[in-house]
Amino acid sequence: MAYYPINETTNFGEEKGEHKSLFEHRGNEINAQYSQKVAVLAEKHGYTFINANAGLTDETGNLKADLTFDGAHMLPDGYEIVLDNLLPYL
Repeated sequence: MAYYPINETTNFGEEKGEHKSLFEHRGNEINAQYSQKVAVLAEKHGYTFINANAGLTDETGNLKADLTFDGAHMLPDGYEIVLDNLLPYL
């Protein structure tokens, strides 16, 4: 499965640096690179790679602010979108 996007731009009132490791390494950019590596591994071993992220991002590729409370973790509405995206595979 693809890594979920994060929100790198909205201020959620978190303490500075609380999720520093996620954001300092260009989170969504690196998530996309790692997701691509997972896709290659899945194909190599005969598995289906699933990207359940459709509908989670805004126009800039960040996790929609209303789907997260801190930019890194999704609220239930985000997981409902993920579930809807997973249903064709279940």
